[in-house]
Amino acid sequence: MQIRVTFSLTTCAVALLAAPALAQRPNLNGTWTIDTALSAKSPMTPASSTYIIVQHGDTLSVDRTNVSAPSAQMPEPMTLKSKLVWAVDGQPWKNTLPLVGAEVETTTVSTWAGDTMVVHVTGQVQGSDLVQDDRWSLSADGKALTIHRGVTYAGQEMGAPTLVYIKQ
Repeated sequence: MQIRVTFSLTTCAVALLAAPALAQRPNLNGTWTIDTALSAKSPMTPASSTYIIVQHGDTLSVDRTNVSAPSAQMPEPMTLKSKLVWAVDGQPWKNTLPLVGAEVETTTVSTWAGDTMVVHVTGQVQGSDLVQDDRWSLSADGKALTIHRGVTYAGQEMGAPTLVYIKQ
């Protein structure tokens, strides 16, 4: 009898501890547009960007449109569109990303760290490793999505912008 009571109390305690972690997961559904005034200036910060996110539990579908900012290497803006699907389950998910002049097959592995979604994306571009690490967090009022991004290519840091998206 004592073992059954101990097991029941332990089960209840684990359930109570897990409940707040599940409740903290943000709802990212909606159309999000970058606020370039609130975002960090970086060569990786787009001139404009829109994410349309459909979230079912821990599965996300993201229709993304990015317009590059003019630069010395690319004076004309370029629009890149992609549709990404992954689950925040720690498992690898395959997607294809358009890059300038190429499409890259990527692997995305996402997990929750409290109320922050950690997104790790890897791929190969011209034989070199491309790694992108994002941390997505939602403001308390649910109106701002902040993405802290770090990107390396061939072992060299390409940028680490903070991007702020506003819900439309």
